[in-house]
Amino acid sequence: MEKQSVKDLIKKMSEAKDDFNSKIVEKLKSEKIEVNIGAGFFIIKANAYSDIQEVFIDDEVFQIKDKEMLQDMIKSGINELNDRIGTIYNKVVNEQSTEKLNDILKESGFGVEIEKSVNKKEK
Repeated sequence: MEKQSVKDLIKKMSEAKDDFNSKIVEKLKSEKIEVNIGAGFFIIKANAYSDIQEVFIDDEVFQIKDKEMLQDMIKSGINELNDRIGTIYNKVVNEQSTEKLNDILKESGFGVEIEKSVNKKEK
């Protein structure tokens, strides 16, 4: 194996990190979320990158005179959206981390050994 300079190694690590991050962002932007609040009074559509795509407010909402109830419904919807974004974010990061680790193991030659040993145990 050819020795690499520290500068080359740092550059490769930085490129790998940028690639890893861009894959995560791409995946988060492609994940769609819809939160329905108050039996359809409010609907928030977003992606898992926290970009709000659409907000729907039913006309009946404007007839409700209970400001506190409306505030609670909106707060509830935003909290649910944040929870779902967090869940998807964790899933995407875990998947990308596992994929990257498998790539590293395969490049190093260990991936083939691990796959073979796992398959032998299953048989």
